[in-house]
Amino acid sequence: MQQNDCINEKELVIRLTEGDKDAFCKLYNLYREQLIFFAFKFLKSSTYTEDIVQDTFVTFWEQKESFENIYYVKAFFYKTIRH
Repeated sequence: MQQNDCINEKELVIRLTEGDKDAFCKLYNLYREQLIFFAFKFLKSSTYTEDIVQDTFVTFWEQKESFENIYYVKAFFYKTIRH
């Protein structure tokens, strides 16, 4: 990820914590496919993979106010899916 991508990601997270649905959609579109691929390595089931990725994003949206200090959203998603 390039530095501009990181800055853009930080801006999206800031907007997300303020309730910006467009920022959430952009993060979703940015990471969804990568997370599905990652989760499938562990679960070996496309049904469970879709469910866990969806649950991860729902949790992220529901707890958005607490993420203002997250600098690496991608790492957060991967860690959440792994556990």
